[in-house]
Amino acid sequence: MLYVVLFFVILVIYLFINRKNKTDEEPPDFDQVLSTSQNVLVPEKNQQPVQVAKQEPKKQFEGVPNKQGLYPSELLLLYYAPKYYVNSDSFPSFWNYQYGIENVKSCLENLVNKGFLKKEMNLQMNLNDLKVVDLKNLLKNNSLPVTGKKDDLVKRIIEQISLDSLNANLKKLRFLRTESGEQALCDAAYLEYLDKNNLNEVSIFEMSKFVQLMPQVDFRKGIVEILAEKIKKFEASSICVVAFRQPC
Repeated sequence: MLYVVLFFVILVIYLFINRKNKTDEEPPDFDQVLSTSQNVLVPEKNQQPVQVAKQEPKKQFEGVPNKQGLYPSELLLLYYAPKYYVNSDSFPSFWNYQYGIENVKSCLENLVNKGFLKKEMNLQMNLNDLKVVDLKNLLKNNSLPVTGKKDDLVKRIIEQISLDSLNANLKKLRFLRTESGEQALCDAAYLEYLDKNNLNEVSIFEMSKFVQLMPQVDFRKGIVEILAEKIKKFEASSICVVAFRQPC
């Protein structure tokens, strides 16, 4: 509330002074002042553009490592690892530009060497990657019922079709977590929480730092504090841009 009152006081004073000294000019176009393009704040006529610092790309070993020596990006890859097959060579580009992992396969292998991942087959996960129509075709080819939901179809295949008779593609190895890998994620419960709640406003780097500095505090309190601080900075910066034509 204080920010709102301060904003209007500054705005009224500015408009009064501006109208008194520049009676032959139009009032400032605040929409123009606030508009941004290519990280540049658009100023009034005859003023220099205000450059906004571009966000630096994340690096793989950025942030605070946990007690097992894993950095935030490595922990996130450990979280997603079971989605990837061992023979995969193509990975989403966000691992590079958002989390600094240029070679995902190499990082996965490194997690295997450190004992956090293992290469094993998980038939249920492999079958879940198939479409329902493919599961039904597999059951039909083995003279089995094709009724039920996807989970029912997968269960029926596992229980009633021998592994030897399945296609080799269904027996591919995955990067699965070891007991040490599960423990590492248990200590970084914020990863799953951020992922399942789509909290993109809070980064894993910020949360990793909070958790390492305050391990005894519930990580959800850290999320609240980080969001509150960002809202506070945004409100202050918005007032400065409108009133003084530059960020605070």
